[in-house]
Amino acid sequence: MLTDDPADGKPSRGTVTYVAMVPKSDSSGGTYRVREERESFPYTLKNGETGTWQVTPEDKISGFSVNVMQGGVNSRLEQPEKGGTIPPAWSKAPQPAQEASSLPKTDMPLEQTSR
Repeated sequence: MLTDDPADGKPSRGTVTYVAMVPKSDSSGGTYRVREERESFPYTLKNGETGTWQVTPEDKISGFSVNVMQGGVNSRLEQPEKGGTIPPAWSKAPQPAQEASSLPKTDMPLEQTSR
């Protein structure tokens, strides 16, 4: 979830990159994890607007990085204890996805609301 910082009075734009920690094996038979970028896409948020993206457990996304090119944003990542459930911090399930013209079409739902 990204929320534009309304204090600056400007919209925000930049890119979001999903990352995963991928297990690898070394020559001695041990394993380690490597950070791998999975998908990157641009975002644009009006002043005070929030963008929410959801991924499924099958996507194996462990986090995200944000590159802010204009304005400022606050970010939040929520992962439920049990897959397929709603994190306790959510007061209700996200509304059905709305496509935003600033984001590429993906299979991942998007919800944008104003605060």
